[in-house]
Amino acid sequence: MTWFWVALALLLAVALPLWPYGKECGLQLFFYLGAAALALLAGAAGAISSWATHRGVAHTLSLLVIIWTGVMGAREVLPRIGYADESKAWLCPAVPEPLPPARETSPAPVAP
Repeated sequence: MTWFWVALALLLAVALPLWPYGKECGLQLFFYLGAAALALLAGAAGAISSWATHRGVAHTLSLLVIIWTGVMGAREVLPRIGYADESKAWLCPAVPEPLPPARETSPAPVAP
């Protein structure tokens, strides 16, 4: 089971920088952070399993995954909690509703 957890964690960690969707705000951001948390948990499971079975390479890889996913998650979280110079929002701003089309008024008929 050790190598399963390590391989899963590695695959998820490699996929994080290749995330194909936007992660600026809203639901897409929360999905990205969920994927980062899942990679972190898989790395932790790999680290615990590899420590118990005395597999040094697997343990090192798991620890690298934990550090990497922590960095990738922090890149998105820290600007939103006020740590960075440029702050970002958790939720996307509401899109204003479009204005109704203006009614064209025809000029009043001129009497002869």
